[in-house]
Amino acid sequence: MHELGIMKDVLATALRVAEENKGKKVTKITLRVGAMSGIVPRFCSSMFEVIAKDTIAEGCEMIVEEEPAVFKCLDCGEQSIYENPGHEIKCLSCGSHSLRLITGYKSQIVNIGII
Repeated sequence: MHELGIMKDVLATALRVAEENKGKKVTKITLRVGAMSGIVPRFCSSMFEVIAKDTIAEGCEMIVEEEPAVFKCLDCGEQSIYENPGHEIKCLSCGSHSLRLITGYKSQIVNIGII
């Protein structure tokens, strides 16, 4: 479960941004999580709530947007979108397993709200 480490990094970034901008409170964080990132979105908010306790980010609204995985087939060129990729990922057009992952492999902070 590496969500804890990632949420610690998100908190550190939010606190740094607040400090750099003379913010008194972190009010909202929007995080985009790719389907192939290995991060379980439903754990992010609860983990963040625990680690943000007694900081200026305590009580902050955590929004986690899920980004689907998009693969391009190296055989037919079609793109396939997977919301929840399973164990077997193949081209939805031709069935090939020769795919290149285009999006949905990373996580990023989209927005940090401070006052």
